[in-house]
Amino acid sequence: MSFPAHELLPFRTLGFDAEVPAARLGAAYAALTYPEPFFLVAPALALRQKLPPARRLKEALVYVLVGEELERQTFLRQLQEGGYERRPLVEERGEYSVRGGIIDLFPPLYAQPVRLEFFGDQVESMRFFDPASQRSRGSLEELLVLPVNEVILDVEARERALSGRSRRRDPRFWHHVQEGLHFPGIERH
Repeated sequence: MSFPAHELLPFRTLGFDAEVPAARLGAAYAALTYPEPFFLVAPALALRQKLPPARRLKEALVYVLVGEELERQTFLRQLQEGGYERRPLVEERGEYSVRGGIIDLFPPLYAQPVRLEFFGDQVESMRFFDPASQRSRGSLEELLVLPVNEVILDVEARERALSGRSRRRDPRFWHHVQEGLHFPGIERH
């Protein structure tokens, strides 16, 4: 199993590549759940880069079974919080699409995207599909959906970030704000 590192190269435009975080989260999930020892191939840089705590990763995963009730709006919110991007068509890892009673997504642990068909909130069927032709390739009975981003932005994380911001008050800054003083480079209206 591979555990890649994020590479930030100088003079290269930053962009979101879901393959690296998806592989890292997939390897982390395997390390947490595999009962047998396994080999993990990783560069030293990858081992220095942090992952979410095991508890957060376990809380963020969604286990889906055919025939089970799955509240669609909650599931879609979990996809957003886990870093999935909504697109008209799913072509790459980390994307999802919604069309009527169908949700397509490309989760980290799978080589192909998955189509979930709903009847109300019940998962009626799940199938792999080819992203180029959109044709089904085989059915699934269960699906494990991990986040595709190592930063899981759920309500708890947002509240923690906001509370941290209020604790880091700079008395000089707040004094200037209360006095309405002008800061260089900041326009007043």
